[in-house]
Amino acid sequence: MSHSSLRVEKDLTHSYLYLYGKVWKENSHEQKIIQQCSIPGTLPFRLIQEEQEDIFQYNFSPYERMLDYFSDKKMNLNHILSLFESIRFALFHLEEFLLSPEILGLDVEEIIYDAENSAFLFPLIPSAKNVLEDELKKLIDYVFNHVDEADERAILSAYFLQQEKKKDHLQLPRILQILHCTVNKEGRLGVPFSSSPDPNATSSGKPPYGKPASEETEKSPANSVSKADPKSEKNPDATKALSVQELDLSSCSYSEYMGKQQEKSESSIPFSGTSDLTPPFSEEIEKNEKKKEKWAPPRFSSLKQVLRNKKKILLCLLIMILFPIILYGWKGKTTLIEVLPCIILIEVAILLYGILDFLPVFFNSEKEKSKSLNDK
Repeated sequence: MSHSSLRVEKDLTHSYLYLYGKVWKENSHEQKIIQQCSIPGTLPFRLIQEEQEDIFQYNFSPYERMLDYFSDKKMNLNHILSLFESIRFALFHLEEFLLSPEILGLDVEEIIYDAENSAFLFPLIPSAKNVLEDELKKLIDYVFNHVDEADERAILSAYFLQQEKKKDHLQLPRILQILHCTVNKEGRLGVPFSSSPDPNATSSGKPPYGKPASEETEKSPANSVSKADPKSEKNPDATKALSVQELDLSSCSYSEYMGKQQEKSESSIPFSGTSDLTPPFSEEIEKNEKKKEKWAPPRFSSLKQVLRNKKKILLCLLIMILFPIILYGWKGKTTLIEVLPCIILIEVAILLYGILDFLPVFFNSEKEKSKSLNDK
């Protein structure tokens, strides 16, 4: 872009960027979206139509142009990463609005820097045909020329970007991957990337991120001992209970050892009333127990189930009777004769379903009869 087609105007309250010599198409859907919608990551757009030409106006107050901000300052890793993340953010929202990425203005003179939020804003240029790969290469050269020499991470990332620029196809995800890899190797994620650590943290003897690991390792064994001491003082018998009883079997044979174990088991058996009973009385108890085993109460569980399911059996019989009668009254005699085999199968199925509850009673009675014959 030539300098004659760009003008910056600043007053007491506003800052404007003007672009001249651009083409505006009234019936373009893309240009209507740019004029009517506010797209995140981009500058507010306004069209000024004059007799001779159309002027594009962008309001960037209260921010500054990247060219002016970094004229006396250098770019650290935080600035570099924020620049390419802002480009990715703007391209993502352009895709949401179904706009072409070629309309995103990535010229160094057009980019605006928001120092408060550490973000970059870009103008949307209607009918523009910018080649993003070439624009990214120019930005990489600008970063390399304005890198902060005191920030080793920024120098390393700028060098890697220069190496990546020499490849045939330059891609934004690859650029972000290089920058994030540099952060993971040299810094920590989730914290601001400053070229120097916090002076308050270093003066107090603490690292900027959390507590030192040496203090935690020194405190952990002391705390564990202090926590264990009161328990051991309150329960002195607890350690004794954990000790295992050992038997000295060096001067003992196997028979003697088994005899001692048998004596211990007999002494540990609880008192039972049947052991002190007289032999004739114990024999009578055994006979009574045998009689109780021979006599068993009748099993009425299956019969109760049959009585409970009496309603189901009556319902099955009622369906068997009413089904052919209803079919005869509805379709007539000829239809009844035609579907007679099906009716017979249905009747048999209903009958089996109703009789199913009687089968357990039948088999139980047969088993009881066989058992009684065997006992006799």
